[in-house]
Amino acid sequence: MLYGLRAALYLMCLLMGVGAVWLTPTTVSDRLPGFVTDLWGVIAVLGALACLGGALSRLYRWELIGLPLVIGAVVIYAITVWEIAADAPTRTAQASAVTALLFALGIRWIDLLVVRGRLVRENQGGG
Repeated sequence: MLYGLRAALYLMCLLMGVGAVWLTPTTVSDRLPGFVTDLWGVIAVLGALACLGGALSRLYRWELIGLPLVIGAVVIYAITVWEIAADAPTRTAQASAVTALLFALGIRWIDLLVVRGRLVRENQGGG
């Protein structure tokens, strides 16, 4: 069940990246140059594909590789949406949700780094 939820999370991140490239809202495109939106969308897609593959195959090193890319893309999106929220307070809920996603992805990445460090120590005989 947890693997399916994690895969769904990464699928939503994949859709976020695809949407950034092909369906950019004017409120975002007015604030960012087109190449920046396309760049963070592509980064989100690549990172989400790696994470999705890792979650489905349970090869977590793919998540370790992909999560920094997804987190970077979400940071750019969060900054942009919070900037929009200053002019349009109705966007505060969206900005808060994107920020919550950022925290959740960061927690997952830290969790994987801790587990990886523990496994490395155990394999080196130091654990």
